[in-house]
Formats: sequence, structure tokens, C-alpha cells
Amino acid sequence: MSHSTHRPQPFSGPDYGRDPDTLRIMIVGESHYYRQDEAPPIGLDFIQATISVAEDRIDSGFHGSFFSSPEAIVGGAKLGDQAARIAFWNDKAFMNFIDRHVMEGSKPTHEDFVRSSRAFFADVSDLKPDLICLFSKRSWDARPWGQAPWDEVLGAEPEDISEYATYYPAHENSGCLIARFNHPRNLGRPVSFWQEKFAEAKAAATSRRRARP
Repeated sequence: MSHSTHRPQPFSGPDYGRDPDTLRIMIVGESHYYRQDEAPPIGLDFIQATISVAEDRIDSGFHGSFFSSPEAIVGGAKLGDQAARIAFWNDKAFMNFIDRHVMEGSKPTHEDFVRSSRAFFADVSDLKPDLICLFSKRSWDARPWGQAPWDEVLGAEPEDISEYATYYPAHENSGCLIARFNHPRNLGRPVSFWQEKFAEAKAAATSRRRARP
């Protein structure tokens, strides 16, 4: 994988992309955060940050304030124990959009979103997800993928499926549908609403995947 050394490496479960008949789903958050009383990670700790967070979630159930909602939306129900978390994440990928750690209480800037986009698309191109579930309305609203990086990395003009989903045809007979959800700490609507949006996006991604040569 030609992963950038300027952002944390994405997590992918051991069976992600292994079964050609299984939809490749990537869950994307907004940013890693660090407390005011600690220093942001550097070096290998920085590169491994996303993988460490995902493994902590799977092994110990940590970081529930973020992960519990995406798991319930994408998985259809809350995951009750480690076995359920292992089964869920076994064939999923996870990463954050922003390429730096943000101090708690702060927010990523528009420049963060634009700067982060190019390395993000490199990871997308490597992992080739069929469906990206983007849990960050601010990332969606910043719309960096409507600019040059998508044109250069993924190719053709995007197709808006709905207010909550956009399909991006791509090079090498692959394509990617991005479905947007509000941040788990501010869903704004019941989980059942977002489960319906996920089901619609999954059906659209599945249909387009089957239509590819």
C-alpha cells in the first residue's frame, strides 16, 4: 500500500476486500483528538494512531462515544460484546479524514479539510472501498472532493444520488459511493433515520458494483 507518512495509517480488518462478493465498506470519522494535558503523538505513534484506536475499540469496547453509533447504523444494531465487535470490524476499514490530531475543544479548519484531501484520496485509491460512510457533516460540507483531487485520483464527474450520497466513478473499473452521516456526537436524528440512509446507500453501491465490467 502506498500510504502517506503524513497521516495516520487506516485500519482494515483481516477480511476486508478478501471476498469479491462482499461490499467493501469504509467508515470515516473527522479527526483524532488529544487532551489539553497531553502532547499529540509523533512518529510511529502518529502513524499507528488510527489502527490503535480501532483495536482498542474491538478489544476493550473503548471510544464508544464515537463508534457505537456507526456500528449501530452500519451493522443494524448496537454491538453487545467483543465477539460482535470482532465480527463487525473483520471486513470493514476505518480512518479519519483530517490528517492531524486536533486539540479537544478546537475544530478543524477549512484549510485542514482541503489539505487533508489529497492523502485521503490516496488511501481511498489503495483500499478501493465500494462505499464510504462519512460520519462528519463538516467534511461533507467542505466538499474537497468536488475539486481537483477527485478529478486527478478517481477520475470522472461525480453523480449525486441524493442529499446524503454521491457516487464517484473511478479509474480501473472501480467506483466509490460516499454516504454522509452526522457526527456520532451530534446525530441530530434518530439512529433509525440513519439506518435507512445507510440501507439506501448500500443498495446504490451494490447496484453500481454489479454494473461494473
